[in-house]
Amino acid sequence: MIDTGAQKSVVVVGSTNVDLIMQVSQLPAPGETVGDAAFTQALGGKGANQALAATRAGASVSFVSVVGDDDYGRNAREAFAVEGIDVAHMTNSCEPTGTALIFVDRHGENCIGVAPGANAKCDVTKVEQAHELVQTARVILLQLEIPLDSVRAVLNLESRAHTILNAAPMLELTPDDIGKLDTLVVNQTELTQIVGHCVRPRKGKVLNNAEACRSLHTLGVTNVVVTLGKEGVFLSSAGVQKALPGFQVDAVDTTGAGDTFCGALAARLALEASFEDAVTFAQAAAALACTQLGAQSAIPVESAVQAFLLA
Repeated sequence: MIDTGAQKSVVVVGSTNVDLIMQVSQLPAPGETVGDAAFTQALGGKGANQALAATRAGASVSFVSVVGDDDYGRNAREAFAVEGIDVAHMTNSCEPTGTALIFVDRHGENCIGVAPGANAKCDVTKVEQAHELVQTARVILLQLEIPLDSVRAVLNLESRAHTILNAAPMLELTPDDIGKLDTLVVNQTELTQIVGHCVRPRKGKVLNNAEACRSLHTLGVTNVVVTLGKEGVFLSSAGVQKALPGFQVDAVDTTGAGDTFCGALAARLALEASFEDAVTFAQAAAALACTQLGAQSAIPVESAVQAFLLA
């Protein structure tokens, strides 16, 4: 049994989905039918994936989420509890559990469509009901598959926690949102969109990663991590900017790799690793996640990541 009154080192507030995965030879073009698919059903959602990744990376995790009053929702709660996640703040909605339809090609690339369902009901009231949990966390991990007002409500709660936002899928963040973060995790496209919306560089001016991250630091965020897929990450933190190369693996499916990165990063920061060491661990975890099909099923445990780093 989990002691839900105990301090949780990581609190994840976010989405839960069921993933319907089609593994195909090539991603279908508009109007095209690809008829050679292999079908898999699995649990997913950025919040759920990141909560599981943080747990498997060694953190004590509590998950705030809303699921449907359906088999998918019940299965998700049971599966997360078995993994050791505190699910006391997972609640039900009359809306169906969120659903993602995922196509994965033979190179491991994917395209995804998401029906939010119950995730849209993870509202400000649900966040406020978890305020004591949030206030005692060491790390708070957020994404943007729940209403933006709910994310802002978490950021507005008084807490000494290290706040991490994975700004995906992209919503219209404000400079004030960015300024309330300790760490922002984005990919290249999301970085460009946030800078364009929040900083508005001179018309026609294209910023490189270093310039873009510096512009975000002026808004108050301490760390910016730009994920670059197999190329690694660009890290901008406390006056230090550097590119960290990626780990080379034979990729089978990149679905969930970014979520694995974020959850592992949160866990290692909660366990008091240095920021760069936490990023390196997260990179290794994400690389390993690419070597198996699926999102949650591919998330590695802490010992596997440590062994990979030592190999």
